Order: sequence, then structure tokens, then C-alpha cells
Amino acid sequence: MTITVDLAPDLESHLRAKAAREGKKAEEVAQKLMTQAIQNDLRNQQGVLLKEHGIDSAQAAEIRVSFASFAEDWNQPQMDIYDNYDDAKRRLEAKLVTKY
Repeated sequence: MTITVDLAPDLESHLRAKAAREGKKAEEVAQKLMTQAIQNDLRNQQGVLLKEHGIDSAQAAEIRVSFASFAEDWNQPQMDIYDNYDDAKRRLEAKLVTKY
């Protein structure tokens, strides 16, 4: 499969410089970066890979059952704020520091 991507001039020059530093063709570096980006995107869509955290399918099933009691509430749109809780907390703390 061949994919053609038009890059902004600064991105293209960055890609060519990276390829030169690594002693590779720009196409090889671009393919590797694209593959990494796609893999990261797929990982983000899948959520947490439980096996990477030592959780097997039986343990995952137990966890899923224990979370079922509040899943409906947790999946409400207003709960999305907790997706980036740490960032929101840091921003709030920064506002409080500058305010006082």
C-alpha cells in the first residue's frame, strides 16, 4: 500500500533532517513515524491494555462486574470532566495560586 501525504515545508524539512541524522531515507522515517502514530491512536481507542498491567481475562471480568453498579452514572456526558482530571486540577490550583 502506498500513501501519499503532503507535508508543510517545515515538517518536511524536519523529517528530512531526522532521516539524515539516522542515516535512513526520509520515506523510511516517515513510514516508521506514521506506524507509531497509528499504533498510538489504536491504543488510545482501545483504552488500557489490561494484560500490560498483569490483569488476565478472569480478573477483568470480575472488575467489570464490580463496576457495573455505577457504570450508567459514570458514562453520563457530564462525567467526561474526569477524563482529564489531573490537568483540570492543575489548572484550578494554578488559578488559586495566582489569585491569592
